[in-house]
Amino acid sequence: MDTQLLLTDLINPTLVFFLLGGMAHFHIPLALGSTFPFNITVGMPVYLELIMRTP
Repeated sequence: MDTQLLLTDLINPTLVFFLLGGMAHFHIPLALGSTFPFNITVGMPVYLELIMRTP
């Protein structure tokens, strides 16, 4: 039962979206280096806005 609940949480679309968004906003900019501040100041508010609009 516990394992099934855990798997359900792991495949939760919101969680997946959050993880993918986190990767896009942190790992990719860190790899690029120079665009990191831009992605934090511009990307994060847009990303948060998308989260708030998600049902």
